[in-house]
Amino acid sequence: MIMVNLKIITEGITMEINNPVIENIANPHELRNVVYTLAALFLISGIYLNMLPLEEKDGIILAYLHLPIFLWVLLGLAFTGNEYPKGSTRLAYLKFNGEFCILYASMAISGMLLTALTMQLFRFAGLRTLGSFRYIYFSFNFFLERLC
Repeated sequence: MIMVNLKIITEGITMEINNPVIENIANPHELRNVVYTLAALFLISGIYLNMLPLEEKDGIILAYLHLPIFLWVLLGLAFTGNEYPKGSTRLAYLKFNGEFCILYASMAISGMLLTALTMQLFRFAGLRTLGSFRYIYFSFNFFLERLC
């Protein structure tokens, strides 16, 4: 990446700013091409999946299974932008995904533990968890129906 140096002179004070983002601003045509390509590929994949029949054949199941991988690759292209040939940006994307997976797993495990703890507390208090949640849900729906 080329570092762009800007000199700002204000009332005799000189500041030098090294900003790597300015390189993309200097050539917005290339950035627009990447954005248009990504938007077109996202739209085409969404339209393609909506055009598939609702039968459970092997080819359709394979299309549904490969769509998240395709969208993950598109997200990687969006993450790297014009610098997708560089190995460092691709590694940064993989690092981002690894950190995201670790955070997601820790949040999911924490949520499961909190749910189990809440269900045990309801059981100790003598309440049936599933029945009481059904009662709350249906009474809330009854209240909403009366309101509207």
